[in-house]
Amino acid sequence: MALLAGRLVKSISYLISSEFLSKFTSFLIIIILARSLSVSDFGDYSFITSFMVFFSVFLDFGLNIYFIKQVANEKKSASFYFSNIFFLKLMISSLVFILFLFLLFFVKRFEEIKLLLLLALIYTLLTSFSQFVTSVFKAHERMHFVLFVTLSEKLFLLSLFFYAMYGQLKLPQTFLFYIFSALLALLLSLFLVFYNFKITLHKIIPSFLKTAINYSYPLALSNFLWIIYFKIGTIMLYFFKTNVEVGLYNIAYSLFIAINIIPTTLEIALLPRLSTLSKDKLILTISQYSKYFFYLSLILVLLFFLISKQLISLLYGSVFVQSSISFKILILSLFLLFQSHLYNVVFQVFSLQKIILKTTLLCAIFNIFANLLIIKKYGVIGISITTLLTEFLMFIFFYFSFKKYILKENSSYEINKQTI
Repeated sequence: MALLAGRLVKSISYLISSEFLSKFTSFLIIIILARSLSVSDFGDYSFITSFMVFFSVFLDFGLNIYFIKQVANEKKSASFYFSNIFFLKLMISSLVFILFLFLLFFVKRFEEIKLLLLLALIYTLLTSFSQFVTSVFKAHERMHFVLFVTLSEKLFLLSLFFYAMYGQLKLPQTFLFYIFSALLALLLSLFLVFYNFKITLHKIIPSFLKTAINYSYPLALSNFLWIIYFKIGTIMLYFFKTNVEVGLYNIAYSLFIAINIIPTTLEIALLPRLSTLSKDKLILTISQYSKYFFYLSLILVLLFFLISKQLISLLYGSVFVQSSISFKILILSLFLLFQSHLYNVVFQVFSLQKIILKTTLLCAIFNIFANLLIIKKYGVIGISITTLLTEFLMFIFFYFSFKKYILKENSSYEINKQTI
């Protein structure tokens, strides 16, 4: 038992380290690009990366999670699952590529950035297959391989960007760097898989492909809703306004997302602890953590609100100081985000993931329509206000769902309800 617990702790630490490394590298690259590109070029970069995230959801299609789940229980069948799902991903990739070409040649707004979009698609395809191959490591609980591949890829990518800083960095060069790093990750992953695991080519079974799709498409739909929630604003801003405004907004939003790592990390840390508590004790504990989260978010909001201009100028350059207004609006939602992350943990503990999915769907719909109404007139400020309102809406839904599905059935509800 102690050995299993030790392996679990190691696996989690490797995965967290890998995730942190990816986020930190992305943060550094945003700073490098903001200081190297014009505001207009940075706007194009922000749009392209946001646009490609939608395609990455379809390329993944929830198949990585399905593969990990199946192989974890049937390691002897790893070759069967690997061959069939790899073939399925090839089919999906072909369909995505055809759809992408259709959009590329029939959407006039893409005329000036066709080459950049094609390069971004190549990177997205390579990353999709690389992430699938690394799923073999996760299924076999060999997370050190995941960390090794991530470390190799990100260090190589950073070295390319640091080298380019001495010259004049251009957008095509930027996406080529991404392609080279993704290709390295894919080749390295394939080498480690075939060298360390007995993976061989297996016959394709059509009936299995249908089973895999039936299992995976709800995951893909859920991920697609999350992407709409986080990225649709950038896409709409690009079509209704200018790439300059896209650049200004994404500086504020990227910094806001970086700060959001704090409540996200707290959520991950709280999940195993809260999962072991009884219902009565869980509600009391949530009440306590809710207060702690409020005070922590208050300190962070006041701090970042006061230093927003100086922080943005220091990190991204004085040319992006205008983004501080948008950042101040976004940072106000930190109060709501901390509480929403806390409710998110509770719903997972009580296996109420459907509440999270429904709430995300409603908030995504609200976000789209609110942006349609406000973005043309108010631009960057408008989209920031919409994001704040969407976070408020999510908090309200989570709060009343918590009262309805958890507090209502608790015998101590009358005692505890005023503390939540």
